[in-house]
Amino acid sequence: MLNNFFVARQPIFDHYGKLWAFELLFRTGLSENAAVIDDPDAATVLVASGGFLRATSGIPENVRIFINFTEELIFQRFPLALPPQNTVIEILENIPVTPKLVERLRELKAEGYIIALDDFVGDPGYKDIFPYIDIIKLDCLGRTTDEVIDIKNRFSGTRCKFLAEKVDSEAAFTAFREQGISFFQGYYFAKPQILSGKGLTSSSAIRLKLAAEIEKNVLDTDAILAAVQSDVSLSYRLLQYINSSAFSFREKITSIRQALTLLGVMKTKYWLRLMLYSDMLSTNSNPEVLRMALQRAHFLDALGVASKFAAPKNESMFLVGMLSLLEAILGVPMATILKELPLSADIKASLRGERGIYSDYIALAVAMEHLDFDRANRLAKVLHIPENVVSESFELAIGISDTMMNQISGV
Repeated sequence: MLNNFFVARQPIFDHYGKLWAFELLFRTGLSENAAVIDDPDAATVLVASGGFLRATSGIPENVRIFINFTEELIFQRFPLALPPQNTVIEILENIPVTPKLVERLRELKAEGYIIALDDFVGDPGYKDIFPYIDIIKLDCLGRTTDEVIDIKNRFSGTRCKFLAEKVDSEAAFTAFREQGISFFQGYYFAKPQILSGKGLTSSSAIRLKLAAEIEKNVLDTDAILAAVQSDVSLSYRLLQYINSSAFSFREKITSIRQALTLLGVMKTKYWLRLMLYSDMLSTNSNPEVLRMALQRAHFLDALGVASKFAAPKNESMFLVGMLSLLEAILGVPMATILKELPLSADIKASLRGERGIYSDYIALAVAMEHLDFDRANRLAKVLHIPENVVSESFELAIGISDTMMNQISGV
């Protein structure tokens, strides 16, 4: 019987680069045999109940969830345990096409499920189930762009939409989109290409410095007060927030200093985090990148606590995690960002991809985001962090970042 489990999510984007779905992956841990499941029925029950609920908590209702099912689990009707309105059932590429499979797919379609064929590489033997397939996932790993497009074109006569998975470059994304592929998944979207030569605006630079200021172990309240007072937008939203029904003060609060005092140090820190990072999204940024940055920041923050990491004075694991994806959020080269901040040589080295005391923590976060559990397990051992702590910290970070993004969408 499986007692502990781990669920990972990987985003799927639509033709416009907007978040459309998550693929949900079940794991028993971070070890090399993490995906080996002795009791598939028990594993699926966990995914369908606890795992599915944890992975979907806090995300928009219109975002769909892709889940892989084995042949046996499809025949046993396990997919019916999940809600059809936001579940996409993935048929594994090794399932043979049989009359029994066709019958089950027909049943699932009648129930309203979206069905995807996973890792399709052009095998014509699957054409008999195309009438029941909504999405064909094209496997791009080890194939040129032209080879993937050729597979798509050979089956473009079907009613199915296509999803390119394992997309790792902007060139591939652009080519596939031009060829009418509807959905995309892969490492390219985890860190969008940055246009060189772009600089920080003055407002972004000010917000960056304030973001660094609020992560210090001892907050300089006078510096924070001065920064908020100098920003009309922050001042307005702070007064709006402190006078909202969330606090219900008898008298209207009109002083920025009084508002910050009433909020207290920690609530001020969390509120400013929310405002600052949402404000720094560039017009070309995908909000999903901000979600990933917040997730990474909270993940590193939790790992730092778990490993009793002694960060240098006035530096924060949260800040390191957030800064590591700020290049993608702002659309500004990391070198330009680092010039604006009074950070230690260790942080700057780690953010440049060089060796530093934060490097392995960032690498562990990247491994988890890329679902590379073998590498994550090796890094966890180097950092002396138990597997269950890593998985629990990652799960916690997903929940917090989802909540923060929902709050940002309401700002």
